[in-house]
Amino acid sequence: MEVVMTDLQQIKAGIIGFGGMGFHHGTHLMALADGLELKGVFDTDPERMNLAKERGFSAYSSQEELLADPDISFVVVATPNDFHPAIAEAAMRAGKNVMLEKPATITAGEFEKLIEIAEETGRILTVHQNRRFDSDYLIIKEVLAGGRLGEVFSVHSCVHGSNGIPPGWRKVKRQGGGMLLDWGVHLLDQLLLVIPGKIARVYCTMQTLPDGSDECFDLTLTFESGLNAVVSVGTKNFIPQPRWLVCGNLGAAQVDGWNCVGKVVTVKDTEVYFEPEIVYTTAGPTKTMAPRNKLTVDEVPLPAIRGDEGAFYQTLISALRGKSKPIVDNAEVLRVLRVMEAARTSYETGRAIEFNM
Repeated sequence: MEVVMTDLQQIKAGIIGFGGMGFHHGTHLMALADGLELKGVFDTDPERMNLAKERGFSAYSSQEELLADPDISFVVVATPNDFHPAIAEAAMRAGKNVMLEKPATITAGEFEKLIEIAEETGRILTVHQNRRFDSDYLIIKEVLAGGRLGEVFSVHSCVHGSNGIPPGWRKVKRQGGGMLLDWGVHLLDQLLLVIPGKIARVYCTMQTLPDGSDECFDLTLTFESGLNAVVSVGTKNFIPQPRWLVCGNLGAAQVDGWNCVGKVVTVKDTEVYFEPEIVYTTAGPTKTMAPRNKLTVDEVPLPAIRGDEGAFYQTLISALRGKSKPIVDNAEVLRVLRVMEAARTSYETGRAIEFNM
């Protein structure tokens, strides 16, 4: 029988996988959420179980014990990626609503099966796409919505660092390791929310570790509109590119780093023409690539928008209470997974993949 919760009832949650992200959910994110309470956790690592007890949470002796607890109606799955499908299925069949850490699954086929099980069991299945609330993304979303850049023809979304991939399963391909599934899933999720229309082609290059997991990649999406979007992730880049660079026929916007320093530059009047100066490089003159006359453009700071990390959980609580749908639609998740599969195929074959989705 379907249980309808009132606003006064606390939603009792369990976490399976109390590593880095599981710990973050339990000790930080849920603390920001009004109406959600973490009852207990399960992890195969005894040290993580001891840590859970120290934090005052129940430490279940097994996954099955946690899923059998009638108090728990919501389960967060924060294990290595290859364990997600089996745990999510077991949780939904035990009557629990489920949120998966990203990526939801390694393959699109695995996630399609989970969607079918969610429909069969009547449970909520959603994915933790928390970077929909990052300030840099929200700023670019507003800039694009404002239309000041004119017809946008190029979007670059880059995350670069120089520390390499952290040790552990994130370096193991069969467990869903690699930057495409780690950071690419976030950046693609953001891009596909702000760029309308179908993707026509997918082309990807990678630098991989010996087992085939990618530590750097450059992924180009060509949309049917002609717009090109580039997602670039690197773990050995000592000079990062801008976090975002968006170009249109009337201007451009740039966001640098997580502190969101940047600007929006737009033309003042497309009917007024100023002859550009000639710039002399060491090998000769150029007028085409000379700096634009400052009298022809307006330069303004980026919109002041600050993301709220706890906002994701507030939207989720509303969905768990039956007041709204989850903010992350499973069709959106599935599309991103299919783009990533096409990207992998492109790298392996060395050619662009026709996509039409």
